[in-house]
Amino acid sequence: MRILIRGTNWVGDAVMSVPAMRMLRAHLPDAHIALLTGAWAKAVFDGAEFLDEVIVLEEDHRSLGGTLRQAGVLRKARFDATILFPNSFHSALLAHLAGIPIRFGFKSGGRGILLTESIPIPDWKDSEHESRLYTKLVRAFLDSQEIGRVDGDFNEPRLSVSTRRLASAREILKAAGVASDKRLVVLGVGSQNSRAKRWQSQGFADLADMMTEKLDASVVILGSEAEKSVADEVVRLSRSRPADLCGKTNLSDAIGVIAAADLYIGNDMGLTHIAPAVGTKTIAIFGPTNEVATRPLSEKAVVIRKKVDCAPCMLRDCPIDHRCMAQITATEVFELAVSSMGVESR
Repeated sequence: MRILIRGTNWVGDAVMSVPAMRMLRAHLPDAHIALLTGAWAKAVFDGAEFLDEVIVLEEDHRSLGGTLRQAGVLRKARFDATILFPNSFHSALLAHLAGIPIRFGFKSGGRGILLTESIPIPDWKDSEHESRLYTKLVRAFLDSQEIGRVDGDFNEPRLSVSTRRLASAREILKAAGVASDKRLVVLGVGSQNSRAKRWQSQGFADLADMMTEKLDASVVILGSEAEKSVADEVVRLSRSRPADLCGKTNLSDAIGVIAAADLYIGNDMGLTHIAPAVGTKTIAIFGPTNEVATRPLSEKAVVIRKKVDCAPCMLRDCPIDHRCMAQITATEVFELAVSSMGVESR
């Protein structure tokens, strides 16, 4: 059986969909499972044993010409079924135009006519973790094929990082002057799609200084080019001047660096979901978003947040005083970091 999964559009969501893909592979070990998603996913799913291939969406796949070209590519691949993780109309239209016989997805946006099986969005959508949405969809597909349940843990996202990527990460750290004989702490100080998700730059700067001065740790900042200005500000405000790799690594290299780290601390962003999935202890700083639904789902991750009346608001910019983030202190995060790593500070 040839199955196409239409992947999510953000790195964090992609990690949250991993348990569902692992579930699909466990129940259909001999199927050919392909993931259709953005080019960035090549880095996230490099070496993923639950996938046979990653098909990269064309850059203009939402234009009329791009949609028809992408549908043609998929039609030639002759998939038997597709499971659509996004709730968009376009994802269903593309699957329909590709002529995939079995098309599973959630019922939303008037796209039911394009699906062969539309599943109602559950009432618990915002009160339970988002990963359950993807596993529910996969379970519905398996039930439709009369495929029974197999034993397995399909709760936590887990991603493997090759020794090749780890070796490359260590070379990148060496070139940046990062000491190899110290604890490595990685900071994710940005967030591309929401300024309100960002903890104060001064907080990250103070935290970097505490890590350097009290734990003798090496501190590295990671992020995309779009988050470079935030990283620059953190470095400027700190005494310790953490190594700034923001915008200087591709996603694959960033994942390798995180996998090599002793601890990752970041805002609600893609890298914060990647970190525990590759086995790194993680502290996620949450403010305006709903940690019940979108926290990193792992025993290796802890969430720090303040209970304020206006959160979670889900706004991209705070219209008042950003109290959900402003009330989190560097000392609190540092103490949680010390506890997470099981070390003693000076």
